[in-house]
Amino acid sequence: MKTKMTEATITPDITVQKFESRELRKRNFQRRLPNSLSIIRLVSSFTLLFLTKLPVLFMCVYFMISITDFLDGFLARRWRVCSKLGAKLDALGDFAICAVGLICLLVLLDFESPSPLILLLLGIAILTKLIVFVTTFVRFHEFNMMHTYLNKLLGAALYFSVPICVYFSAIPFPLVVVVVSICFMSFFEDMALLFRLTEYDADCKGLYFELRRPR
Repeated sequence: MKTKMTEATITPDITVQKFESRELRKRNFQRRLPNSLSIIRLVSSFTLLFLTKLPVLFMCVYFMISITDFLDGFLARRWRVCSKLGAKLDALGDFAICAVGLICLLVLLDFESPSPLILLLLGIAILTKLIVFVTTFVRFHEFNMMHTYLNKLLGAALYFSVPICVYFSAIPFPLVVVVVSICFMSFFEDMALLFRLTEYDADCKGLYFELRRPR
């Protein structure tokens, strides 16, 4: 009787341990996958520099990068595994794809030479983002970018700009005006938020939402 009772007691314990071990492995996988996707995006961005003579492969890698950009943040929020490291990797990945995309458009892809006005506008747009990064680091010691709706809109505009330019084999001026306009709006909003916030909040949705938040 004692032996049977002991076996009956041990069996549930083993089952619980297996369940806990399985849950632990699942949780570790959920923690690592979003950051892994961000790292893949960061590394893959630089491979685009070597694919400018292969437009089909260039676009395949580019769209793969776009998918990882959506998935890493979506999975991190869905599984509730958001972290400071993940936010920094996401910001670095966004910065890398924007920088590499511009280099490919302006230097490496076989387009007509952009007009001086286009170069000036794009140069000013890049400068505004660098100012935001430097201000963020100086004020909050964070190398990060806020996920405001305007910044998300800017990211979407930049992502769609590359395939549009590849399709037309040129950099359309109206497209530059749209992207630069969004960039300026996000710049002024970011700067206003950086000097208003007392603690850095990478998930801040925008100045409108910050003004409505009770202090």
